[in-house]
Amino acid sequence: SGSASYSRIIVSPSGSRTVSGSFNGSLVKLRGADNVKIDGLNSGGNSLILENTSSGDSATVVRYENDASNNRLSNCTIKGSGRGTVTSSHGAVICYGLSTGTTGNDNDTLSNCDVGPSGSNYPFQLIKGYGSVGKENDGIQILNNTLHDFYNATGNNTAGILVYAASNGWTISGNKMFHTVNVALSAGGGQPYYGIRIDNSAYGFSITNNRIGYANSSGTGYTTITNTPSNYALEYKGIYLNLGTAVATTVSGNRIGGIDISSSRASATLGSAIFYGITLVGGRADITNNVIGSSTSIDSIRIKSTNNSGATGIFSPCAGIYIAGTSSNTVSGNTIGGIGVSYTGTGTAGTHDGTPFAGILSASSGSSTSIMGNTIGNSQSNNITSSMLRAGAQIAGIRCVAEAAIVIDNNVIQNLNCSVANTGALMNASVIGIRDTSYSSVLPGSTLKRNTISNLTNTASTLSSVTVTGIFAAAPTGAGASSTIERNWIYSLSCNSTNNGSAVIGIYLYAGNTFYIYNNMVSIGSGISNGILIAGIMHKAGIVKVYYNSIRILGAPTSGTGSSYCLYGTSTFLNLESKNNIFVNE
Repeated sequence: SGSASYSRIIVSPSGSRTVSGSFNGSLVKLRGADNVKIDGLNSGGNSLILENTSSGDSATVVRYENDASNNRLSNCTIKGSGRGTVTSSHGAVICYGLSTGTTGNDNDTLSNCDVGPSGSNYPFQLIKGYGSVGKENDGIQILNNTLHDFYNATGNNTAGILVYAASNGWTISGNKMFHTVNVALSAGGGQPYYGIRIDNSAYGFSITNNRIGYANSSGTGYTTITNTPSNYALEYKGIYLNLGTAVATTVSGNRIGGIDISSSRASATLGSAIFYGITLVGGRADITNNVIGSSTSIDSIRIKSTNNSGATGIFSPCAGIYIAGTSSNTVSGNTIGGIGVSYTGTGTAGTHDGTPFAGILSASSGSSTSIMGNTIGNSQSNNITSSMLRAGAQIAGIRCVAEAAIVIDNNVIQNLNCSVANTGALMNASVIGIRDTSYSSVLPGSTLKRNTISNLTNTASTLSSVTVTGIFAAAPTGAGASSTIERNWIYSLSCNSTNNGSAVIGIYLYAGNTFYIYNNMVSIGSGISNGILIAGIMHKAGIVKVYYNSIRILGAPTSGTGSSYCLYGTSTFLNLESKNNIFVNE
């Protein structure tokens, strides 16, 4: 304590060194210290281990407080087992804490370190930011670290990186976050697990090129979370964002995969399902060029529902990317693939297996949210799969549920498969490419354009009635409002059911005021030998203007009595205007 005159301090080991202790406090504390560099080197036989073996709720290995700024901690092995709560500024392996100074702990860097547990006692969080209001911890950089083995099996404060209070403008980049051994829940209540959690209206973060999941730093194997022997509930959230609006946060180039989770979670509340790769519950963010699962293979993420509760209703979907809130945000260039949703519980089939999946799930009410240029389902066949039997537990490429005018543009949705006789119909069809029910009485409608939707399948050989749909849309209900569906290409939709009530539909226009359907290409029916309903464009209600579309219906049925239509209305065609289309029903 006291004053000091120096420009910088450098601490580095000579040989292999360990600094250790067991304190329900901090092993190393930088209190108001600036320009301190701790470099473990990791070269020439020189290395440094910092370890606090205490599992107390205030135990920390390295703590920054009272305006400790411009410090660097690099090339070290840092081991701790602190078990602090979310609302504590202590109890993580590394803490950027409170300040009684003037500016907060700013511009500190953690780089190229291995951060993990002391022995087998897992810390609840590895890195925590919990600053003082008006003295925020700003400009922290977490770069190229190996972050592993953290977990609270009985509580809700598990996080690899937790930024909870008074911290803005962090850079979190190039880190690898994984579990080397399986972990198991030991309490109920829908326990959330976070890879990276940014909370309480923080803003201006850059979260880029991190890898979350797998069993090692090489990116192989699985982070496996089980709920045996008891049937407990888990919510997995790879990156969770509850942001402010002052400066947009960038989430780009991250990879979330190698995940195998079992959970009894069965909630009807949006944002509370078993799995979300990236979650934005509020604030401004650009979510671009991330990979959820795999861009080239199958079986990267395994979502296993064990719900035996017999809950009724339609459950909230799990999703690759989930966005909500009132800000206008962009979700673009992301790839979501190699994901399987299955039921592994002991409950009654068709009653308990009710978890839907959406590649991108939007509950955003922002006035100009855009979902653009994403790929949902990679080129491998049956790439995103579901074996959920309960009606409503559909698999969808993009699903929009809030009242908003959303632009869904230039996405590729392919190779989605339901393998069971899921009998959901209309908006709950077993497989849907784009489901837009975001209509409003006051906002203009959505624009769905230039999307390519292909190879959506229900492969169950069944006598039950099942449906596969390319686009399901509801227009706004306000006077003069409309939705536009244009320049989409939909092909190779199929269904193996022999029930005459089954259907394959290119574009289903369900309800609302006005639809403009322009320049779409739909080619469906090829390979279907069962006499089911096949419709290129299906119209149930609303004013529909169908111009310049090319619809081709194929198929060679050998049984059944279902009909096929290029344009089919289920009610009186009093509000249909059809011009300059090409309709071919072979």
